[in-house]
Amino acid sequence: MKDKKILLYAGTTEGRKLASYLGRRGVRLHVCVATAYGESLLPEEKNITVTHDRMDSGQMGEFMRVFEPDYVIDATHPHARLVSEEIQEACGRTGVRLERCLRAEGEQNKARDWVEVDSIQEAVSFLSSVSGVIFATTGSKELEVLCQIPDYQKRVYARVLPTSNVLKKCEKLGITGSHLIAMQGPFSTEMNTLFLRQTKAEWLLTKDSGRAGGFQEKVEAARENGTRVVVIRRPEEDGISLEE
Repeated sequence: MKDKKILLYAGTTEGRKLASYLGRRGVRLHVCVATAYGESLLPEEKNITVTHDRMDSGQMGEFMRVFEPDYVIDATHPHARLVSEEIQEACGRTGVRLERCLRAEGEQNKARDWVEVDSIQEAVSFLSSVSGVIFATTGSKELEVLCQIPDYQKRVYARVLPTSNVLKKCEKLGITGSHLIAMQGPFSTEMNTLFLRQTKAEWLLTKDSGRAGGFQEKVEAARENGTRVVVIRRPEEDGISLEE
């Protein structure tokens, strides 16, 4: 394995575990993440190089031609469909073998009032048609769309990563003060329950991010607190598990 060169697109728990595993085994590994924060979470090994530059499929393909990996691993977030599509396109053009690392699904004991949607826009349309406080755990990338919800500054409580760029974005959008929770997970069921009670949330907005994304702990907290759940479904895709 040591003579192999692997290009890993990470930014998830699975990506960090793969980077650590391959790094310890002396594989020449380059890891691409989306942010400097994501880079800071990766292991420091002599055989691992990292970049946090955002690339389109053309730039990805050019990097693959320069790095010449034996194969590419896509361990990006299950809801980052555009990134996965660009990685697939770049690998198709360069002829590099691609493996998609799939996230294990969590148990889904759906409640009767569990609402499932296919996109953040569909979630916003639904939440605009009902009343009640919303505890949003979909991340900072979705905040602009949440601002379409009537009276969002009073209704929406957002939990986001505690980075300077994210905090500036929240301030610009008017999501501030007690309506902004900037914390790094993972979050236990007990902590999620505390947030739901503190905010008096009637709705929990979440993506189906699987076991590694803390999905089960969120829906269990909602069940305990009597909070209704709006879930953005995970897109269907082919690949292999982290263990495989």
